[in-house]
Amino acid sequence: MSDDKNLKGHAAVLAANIMWGLNAPIGKSLLGELSALSVTTFRMV
Repeated sequence: MSDDKNLKGHAAVLAANIMWGLNAPIGKSLLGELSALSVTTFRMV
């Protein structure tokens, strides 16, 4: 049971790091297409 929780925890940390790492390039490309307010609203939602 402990190994299952350990694997889920590592998967959650990996997913969070991937989302954090992709935030800058995706945001930068979206700012060329959309307004800053639209991007900020999308992030908050």
